[in-house]
Amino acid sequence: MTVLIAGAGPAGVAAALELHRRSIPFRIVDRGGVGGMLRSASWIRNYPGFPGGIAGEDLAHRLADQLSQAGIEPASGSVGLDTAAGHKFAATIDCRPFACDAVIVAAGTRARPAGFDGEKDLGERLLYDVSQHPAASNAVVIGSGDVAFDYAVTLARRGVAATLLCRTTPKAIPFLHEQVRRLGVEVRAGVEVSKATVGNDGAVMLRTGDGSSITTDVVVVAVGRTADRSLLDRFDRLDIRSDGRTSVEGLFLAGDVLHPALRQVGVAVGDGIRAAAMAAESIGRPCQ
Repeated sequence: MTVLIAGAGPAGVAAALELHRRSIPFRIVDRGGVGGMLRSASWIRNYPGFPGGIAGEDLAHRLADQLSQAGIEPASGSVGLDTAAGHKFAATIDCRPFACDAVIVAAGTRARPAGFDGEKDLGERLLYDVSQHPAASNAVVIGSGDVAFDYAVTLARRGVAATLLCRTTPKAIPFLHEQVRRLGVEVRAGVEVSKATVGNDGAVMLRTGDGSSITTDVVVVAVGRTADRSLLDRFDRLDIRSDGRTSVEGLFLAGDVLHPALRQVGVAVGDGIRAAAMAAESIGRPCQ
């Protein structure tokens, strides 16, 4: 009896540790590495056990260390998923077949595009998160909410000069406003990007609705995220319940893919443990 965990963010890691505690065989896979969107978070202040808060990258490293100390080695790759007879699952890991008896989808979220002309042509100059350190001295972050402000703070702490372009009035929480101010991030409200082009020197030129232009090394789009449920495309009329159960026997969701509007580490960890417990029960291995 084997469980597949798709995603190695906080939810996937928590599920893996719980299955390991129960001595249930599993495989955890993530094409982006351990931590998921944690690697983009500047500072996490509301996760219990860290009274002064902790940087997202540091928490991601701690998760990776905990997996390593438990002897758990996540696979790096993409996952495909289909059903097979007898409530078994026929999965693939980087196109290689992998049969399993239960699946925990902890794939997180995917970014919404901003929709300006030329966005798709920016190539490596365009980012939708800052989990990787961009090779840039400056960056423009497009967005007006918590995520955009948080990305700007993360970039500034890495030594990248960041400018925030907000189409509307900024909506970030006061803490992030203060961090942005303290780090010297420029915030420009009421600015909408209409077009982007890459010059011969590799720099990106952004045209705005008022006809002005901004030149930058990298553009980071942070205008919203949606649950990444692409793994579930093969399942018709799938019912997803609030606790992560689905109408398919042995298929569970956990973390941001289940609660995309919350995006809280503590919620994701709890979801992961619960999904592992439900997966164990579904394969006849309930906690004794």
